[in-house]
Amino acid sequence: MEEREPKLVENTKTAMFIKGIKSSQTIQNVLTDLYMLKKPDAIWYKRKDTNVFRPFEDITTLEFYSTKSDASLFAFGTNTKKRPDTLVLGRMFNYHLLDMVEFGVSNFKSLKDFVDAEKNAVGSKPCFILDGEAFQSNETMKVIGNLFVDFFRGTVVDKVSLVGLDHVIALTAVSEDQLLFRHYFVRYRKSSTSKTPEVVLEECGPSMDLAVRRTKLGSDDLRKEASKQPKELKPTKTKNQGTTALKESVGSVHVPRQKMDNLTTKKPRGLKRSRSQAAVAGGDETPTKRSKGAN
Repeated sequence: MEEREPKLVENTKTAMFIKGIKSSQTIQNVLTDLYMLKKPDAIWYKRKDTNVFRPFEDITTLEFYSTKSDASLFAFGTNTKKRPDTLVLGRMFNYHLLDMVEFGVSNFKSLKDFVDAEKNAVGSKPCFILDGEAFQSNETMKVIGNLFVDFFRGTVVDKVSLVGLDHVIALTAVSEDQLLFRHYFVRYRKSSTSKTPEVVLEECGPSMDLAVRRTKLGSDDLRKEASKQPKELKPTKTKNQGTTALKESVGSVHVPRQKMDNLTTKKPRGLKRSRSQAAVAGGDETPTKRSKGAN
């Protein structure tokens, strides 16, 4: 029970992978490959009696297993005549449904199809690429992009070693209901012009095209509550200091108003008056030097 108590920094999110009663070989391979990407924070439900449900019609079974396994993410695969090769991804908040999206899978290539490609280490953190205007303009696509990041990001850390970034998950929004899911292995090569190594991406699978079919997204109030940050973790505000959009620290310096009339500056040599000009201006004659012998 202590593990499930509220914490300032939440545990790494665990995902449940469930195969429906009716599923194709494509869906089985999709769930297996996603399970390999999510390991070790993943649970595979193999019992057939746990798979008899339809998430969009009744979510109570999934919420029960979410509470039982202390898992806030889930992936469900099924195949029917009406909806072939279906993949459902979702997440929970407080063991109740927050977001759920149904995809149609096509053009799937498994990890086994990329024989010569290197594979990422188990448990390593991926780098994400969200490409496409729809991720900025469409509210549903914004949630879908955030769902994928939340699903595969792993443990939240402050710093990541460059060597530890060994794979990239790329999502390309072709349209408002079409996605391209690609997975790449990161290879570093020595650069001839810089100390920073050159990055080369090699596709390593899985690879698939996803068509958005049905969605069930949480309300704005529920999402606001799920995204609420504890006061203890909020950064303290420092006077005259802020951050940019890239989280870079910037500061402002306040200088009091200066009196320019009383400011003493060094005059250039060309602007200085000669002695004769000074004497004429003052009405005095130029003083003569006394000889050494004068009394």
